[in-house]
Amino acid sequence: YDIHGEQVEGEELGAILEVDYGGMGEGPLTIWWYRDEESIASSWGSLYHKLTAEDVGKTISYKFTPVNSDQMEGKSVLYTAPHPVEPMGPRVLGLNLQDPYVGMNVIANYAYKGGEEGQTVCTWYKSSDGVLWDLQNRYIRTPACPKFNEYTTTADDLGYIIKVEIKPVRHDGKEGATKSAHILIKCTNKVRTELQNNLKEGIKVFKVLELIRKSRTGATRPMSLMLTNNKVCLIRPDDPNVEKEARASIKTAAGGKDLDYEAKHEWDDTTHIHPVRDSLTDAAIHFGKEDVRNVRMGSRMGRLIMVLTFRVFHGMGLYDVCYATMGAGLANDWRQGTVGGEAKLDNDRIEL
Repeated sequence: YDIHGEQVEGEELGAILEVDYGGMGEGPLTIWWYRDEESIASSWGSLYHKLTAEDVGKTISYKFTPVNSDQMEGKSVLYTAPHPVEPMGPRVLGLNLQDPYVGMNVIANYAYKGGEEGQTVCTWYKSSDGVLWDLQNRYIRTPACPKFNEYTTTADDLGYIIKVEIKPVRHDGKEGATKSAHILIKCTNKVRTELQNNLKEGIKVFKVLELIRKSRTGATRPMSLMLTNNKVCLIRPDDPNVEKEARASIKTAAGGKDLDYEAKHEWDDTTHIHPVRDSLTDAAIHFGKEDVRNVRMGSRMGRLIMVLTFRVFHGMGLYDVCYATMGAGLANDWRQGTVGGEAKLDNDRIEL
């Protein structure tokens, strides 16, 4: 009597039997399988048992009673495997990416197989073409990092391809094969509609907090960030009449002479905005090459809308870009400060 097959989760064990029925025929197969001392009902009466996660760490055995064709029973035999069942090598199954939208957390969903999961490694990459990949983050599954399988998107990820690589690791350190998945980061309809409405207005004011430079305490002061057809401005104080005054002056040569500018710059290649790394609400604004201001919005979504609106206005404010993407009519209207209702954002990438 023996058992053939590896004592590893996922493998199949088979009972090896040599029986002398004394010249009689073989009767019904009478065999029971056990994990430790617990009977395995699903394998009763079968020469085979498929090892499952329930068997890991347990010792498998079978009890066989020979029965001949006259229903006469012989002496029962109990055979026990030489060692407990080992877990299969760690594996990742069903990997997929959930919520691939800018401003949301992309979640890598997967099923782990192969014993008790340990410090599985989750690595995130970003690419503009799906060929060259830039490393973004690497997280390890630990109690201190429960969201190791999530990627926090910002405005900088819109239109890019995000890829995740999952290397499964068992609790004893054994590693399995790495699996990967990728997906394009897009806009939700809600964000797209808000950006389109801001674009049609031709002017947008955001209430922000400017982070005071060189402040050791992180002090802030209220400001208004104003985006118009031809410039970006940081205005002090947080004046409720800012937008009214701006709309009244946008068509004049003075361009808002009654406003108290903290910073102002016409749209050109030196004006930029980008989310501050490791923050969900802060952004850095470049008013030209030398003047950089950090501002804070009240929420992650607020920052997203501000950054994307800034970039749309920036692209519209560059005549060549606006002409190429929106056409001559809208480009000329935008330059003059008169915008029609035909402006649309149809491209997921919004590369402005």
